[in-house]
This record gives sequence, structure tokens and C-alpha cells, in this order.
Amino acid sequence: MEDTVVDQLCKASAQGNLAAVKRLLQNGVDVNGLNTFNRTALQVVKTGHTALVLELLLAGAEPNVADPACDLTVLHDASRDGFAASVQLLLQHGADANMADRRGNLPLHLAAEEGHPEVVRLLMEHTENPQSRNKQGATALQLAGRRGRVDTVRYLLERLSPREWSWWSRFKEGQRLRQSLKKKKKSTKQDPAKLRKVWYNSVSKASKGESGGARAARRITPTRRTRGSGDPRARQRVFLKR
Repeated sequence: MEDTVVDQLCKASAQGNLAAVKRLLQNGVDVNGLNTFNRTALQVVKTGHTALVLELLLAGAEPNVADPACDLTVLHDASRDGFAASVQLLLQHGADANMADRRGNLPLHLAAEEGHPEVVRLLMEHTENPQSRNKQGATALQLAGRRGRVDTVRYLLERLSPREWSWWSRFKEGQRLRQSLKKKKKSTKQDPAKLRKVWYNSVSKASKGESGGARAARRITPTRRTRGSGDPRARQRVFLKR
């Protein structure tokens, strides 16, 4: 099946082919036309190609068309990928920073989770409620904190309410508690190599003062497991040949 002109436009947009996009637009191809997969050229654009994004926007591309599969917009994509210049262009041409995807994530959620503080700064100016929660109940700050995005967390804490500060304090305290418990568990865990060394030293001390023949006659035999012993592992005992 031969590609339609809209398919060709979308393919050139996805590949970042600015010259082909300009040529197709000059020939009158609908910039908001849908390709075979029901997506526009701006929806599939290579978001890091700022000049191409601008070309489509100037031609009248609609920035708020949601993906039919997951409700993502091109602003979600650019925010998640951290392309601040493209995000700024989209916002200037009417992109809505308050549209949520199917999981309830705003573009701010995705930018914070991936750790793009410059994009977060741009989106904060256009987001009505920066403390909104997605369908999993997480805010942008919480997503950034769980992924260890230190710069993004620092920026958000400077601009959000004391309630978010309270969550961050509890989160950090929980982290410290988990780390201390992990260290304690590791320190109390018995090392088999150390146990063998202790046993060997005790045997060596017991053998002092014995004759060479007695030491040569010493042998180590494992005992059988017995019911009700309380220890499922076979113990070792030292026997002397008579």
C-alpha cells in the first residue's frame, strides 16, 4: 500500500527531515492530517529538533492533540525527554500544561521524574496546581524524590508549600531508617569464613601439648542429624583414636 501525503509528512517529521517537511507543507499537505496510525506530524515529531517543531507550529499544527493510545501530548513527550527549547516553543504556541495523560501525569510530573529542572521551571509557570497528584497519588516532587533527582527536588522545595516540605522530611527519615536497619542486619550476619577460622583456632589451642602421634591420629568426622536437635546443620566434633 502506497503512503499518502500525510504519511509522508509524518515520516519526514519523525525522521527530523526539515527540508522534506517544508516541501510537503508548501505543496499544501494538511499539517493536522492524520496518518495511518491516527497521529499528526507534530505528535510524531523529533522533539529535540527545535527548528522542525517551530516549522510545524508556524504552519498551524495543533499542539494539544492527545495520543489515542495513552493520551500523551507532544508537550508530555518534550518534557519527559528534557528538550527545554521545544517545551518553550510549544507553550508559546498554546500547548496546555494542565492536560493529563491516561495515568494522570501532567507534563510537570514527567519532567520532574526524569530530572529536568530547566523544563520544570518552564512548566511551573503554566501549571495551575504544581502539587496535583497523578492516579497513583504521587506529586511531581514525590516522583523526583523517589528517583533521586536532587537538583529538581531542590528547585521544587524552594517553590512549594510547607506541606511538601513535610513529605520530603518523612521521606528522607524513612531512607535513613532503612539504611541503618540494612547496616545493622549486615553487621549481625554471621560470616561462614569467620566461623571456620574461630573453629580452627579453638582446635589448634586444644591440640597444644599433645604428642606428634596424637596430633597425627586426630581426625574430624561429621555427626548425623538427629531429630529434635534444633539445628538442621550437621555439626563437627573432634575425636581421638584410641
